[in-house]
Amino acid sequence: MVLCRMADEKEEQIRARRSLGYESARPDLMALIPKSARNILEFGCSSGVLGAAIKARQPARVHGVELSVAYAAQARTRLDWVDESSVESFLAGAFPNDAPYDCLIVADILEHLVDPWTAMSQAVQLLSPGATVVMSLPNVLWGPGLIRVVRTGRWPRDPSGVFDGTHLRWFGLEDALDLLRQSGLEPRTVVPSFWKSGIRHFVKGKNALALTTSALSGRSIPHYGRVSCNNSCPAND
Repeated sequence: MVLCRMADEKEEQIRARRSLGYESARPDLMALIPKSARNILEFGCSSGVLGAAIKARQPARVHGVELSVAYAAQARTRLDWVDESSVESFLAGAFPNDAPYDCLIVADILEHLVDPWTAMSQAVQLLSPGATVVMSLPNVLWGPGLIRVVRTGRWPRDPSGVFDGTHLRWFGLEDALDLLRQSGLEPRTVVPSFWKSGIRHFVKGKNALALTTSALSGRSIPHYGRVSCNNSCPAND
């Protein structure tokens, strides 16, 4: 009983530390999600707060996929449908009844998968031509993080953040773009997210990374190191 209680308390502490990223409306991502999207799939929907914010902003259906039993239970009270499963199991299953989707959200989930490259290639098959993919990934090439690695001679394993101990895969900006392209997606916009006084700010202007098919402008290193990418699936002929 004591061990169970200690495990529950630890899980609550971890959840509290991750709440800003996992259980918030994520204005940084909301800004990239098209207001015209009507049928949205969200991998790692957590407690459904982001999906609920989308539904409050626009007339959209949101289908969530969430592995955590506790998160999935909460998400069901906010979203139209929630699959309580891993992303891999969901993608290996039958073609969803509500597919194809015109928007896919993969926010801070791909780094937890064994094979995010295959997962993304499979996920694209569930999208309609011209659909938008909004992806958020921790940038392991974040400057202060690299300095920490060099200074300590160790790879950090933190309870949360860029070096979250549950991460299985690690990405820099070019790795993230390669992941999108190999899935058949065309990167459109790259925007760094910053942490300031514990609050994530959506950064615009000179600090924003704008990616088009022919040019990359305003390149900078994000302070926190989390890159959000808005990508469009090429329309079928």
